[in-house]
Amino acid sequence: METLAKLTEKEDVMATVEPTRKIFEPLLSARQTEIAQTSKRTFQYGSHTLQQLDIYYPSHVQKAPIMFFVHGGGFVAGSKNHIGNIGAFYAKRGIITVLIDYRLAPEVQYPGASEDIRDAVSFVLSSPDVGLTEEMIDKNQVYIQGQSAGGAHTLNFFFEEKLLERQKNQFTCAGTIIIAAAYEGGSYFPMYFGSDPATAEARTPLGLLKVKTSDKAKALLPAKILLLLAENEPTPLVHWDANFRQALQEKGIDFHWEIMKGHNHVSPECALYSGEGEEFGESIVKFIKG
Repeated sequence: METLAKLTEKEDVMATVEPTRKIFEPLLSARQTEIAQTSKRTFQYGSHTLQQLDIYYPSHVQKAPIMFFVHGGGFVAGSKNHIGNIGAFYAKRGIITVLIDYRLAPEVQYPGASEDIRDAVSFVLSSPDVGLTEEMIDKNQVYIQGQSAGGAHTLNFFFEEKLLERQKNQFTCAGTIIIAAAYEGGSYFPMYFGSDPATAEARTPLGLLKVKTSDKAKALLPAKILLLLAENEPTPLVHWDANFRQALQEKGIDFHWEIMKGHNHVSPECALYSGEGEEFGESIVKFIKG
């Protein structure tokens, strides 16, 4: 983390991607054998090439919580294939972890990625091919974690009521973990939210939250909410985070908020299983299992 602290650029996320990954690459490489030994299965949950997911299994599975992880990538990029360390980290701590790939912009626009979350969750919890029996998982302990763009997709999965219809009788979503999401700024991402600025903003998590009544927002969101923000985030993301927390407070919605010390926007996905900067991951485990 000392080397990470020397990266002075934080406003340009793309400029931090490669330098950040290079810092963690040797740490993860040293543990690659252990990461690769984690039991994993890959499934296709839809017809599109990107509608795939990886399930990472703890060594002992009995009434285990299950967490779905939705990666970031600016709405146009990202892949589960580069974050197996995340699946292995949580599986080692007794959490069945599902890394979801989803369709990307500009091929798909709002709310396509959130529809993929719906379909992935439904597939994992109901498909006999997956084989997660009632003895293996606790369907009252389902969590969804989203990072950056994945955080926006996750929240929109909750806020778009039509996406929840298929899930009502399948499981109870006990909580959600959102890491530095694109809570607003829809006009920054017209390739996904649409070219009209007003429409794009209305489709963001903050835009959707603002038009809900307090009772409706409470009914749609899980009872447990954990929001995390890196210490060295770009200024817009810091403002978006503050605005979203304020909106939650105005709706009377309880949540827990933490700063990930020493991290930038990119480093959390690189840190897990590296032995460095993993404290936020342990906080998430505690949030799920505590």
